[in-house]
Amino acid sequence: MEDHRDEDFSKPKTSFRAFTGEGQKLGRVSDVRQFILGARPSMAAAEFVLMTTFPNKELADESQTLKDANLLNAVIVQRLK
Repeated sequence: MEDHRDEDFSKPKTSFRAFTGEGQKLGRVSDVRQFILGARPSMAAAEFVLMTTFPNKELADESQTLKDANLLNAVIVQRLK
């Protein structure tokens, strides 16, 4: 996995796509959580939830696809508990 710690995340992004090393597309809410944990291993010890922005809604069912959760071209935020 590439290290993106120095990337400028203040620039607008329009989509999120994640693929495994074998080229499998990741498309579930749980995949977003795993992506965060891979990018920031220190978050494994922290309790956090994934949420939408306005209106704020916790993404409780992480088995949902991004499409079924209406998250295509959406902003997903991580909030520490």
